[in-house]
Amino acid sequence: MSDSRFEPRAYWENRLRAHPNIHGVGYLNLGQAYNTWLYRVRAAVFDAVVNSTSVRIPTASILDAGSGTGFYLDRWLGLGATDVRGLDLTTVSTSLLRARFPQLPIHTVDLGSEMALEELGLAPATVDLVSCMDVLFHIVDDQRYKQALANISTLLRTGGYLILSDNFLHGPEVRLEHHVSRSLVTVTAMLEGAGFEIIRRRPMLYLMNAPVDSNSRRLARWEGMIRRLTAREPLGWLTGALMYPLERILVATCNESPSTEILLCRRVGHPS
Repeated sequence: MSDSRFEPRAYWENRLRAHPNIHGVGYLNLGQAYNTWLYRVRAAVFDAVVNSTSVRIPTASILDAGSGTGFYLDRWLGLGATDVRGLDLTTVSTSLLRARFPQLPIHTVDLGSEMALEELGLAPATVDLVSCMDVLFHIVDDQRYKQALANISTLLRTGGYLILSDNFLHGPEVRLEHHVSRSLVTVTAMLEGAGFEIIRRRPMLYLMNAPVDSNSRRLARWEGMIRRLTAREPLGWLTGALMYPLERILVATCNESPSTEILLCRRVGHPS
């Protein structure tokens, strides 16, 4: 089922114009300082997953799909990437990204469009790694979701990697106007249909974000408390600083998470 009333480009143009920072691409219900700590956890998990691949980053061709404010472009550069480009749906983001990363190619492209590859201007099977972090669950139309995966698969060389984060629910999907948390079964089927195999799934966040994949009342109460604490400063910064060490331990040692997880996938075939 799709929601044709939702206009993703307009939604994100308005949201990022109001919040042109990590807060805007992160979690508006949480404070900005808390989001900064939360993204430090994300950075550590992302770097570890990238380093687990067989790709030599300094010589790899890399695409960051849905770059937002450039958090993961910055991660790639910090990991030694030299051939990296970004894309985003909104002109607000791409304008900010071009100013922040003048040395990088930045494209205004709708990843879920059939015209995305033509607009991007990259030849098929020329990319070694694609990162797509907290992007796909904002594609509420399932056909456009599949098209986005097909576009990524077409760009990747055989054996190339896709790194993505999503919620991967073990129960029924949850559909909101601008966000769809799909089930792990559904996402796995869509990935396989696009020619991918899943290499690894691990927690990206655990207690610091909404427990969308849990029915636990205790975790729901915990989330409510975190929202109240992080809405005010300096409580938001202090809460993030106190939770950060525990969150790092949880995402490193647990196999499952009630919140956002990260997938490492390898392209082994062609989109069906």
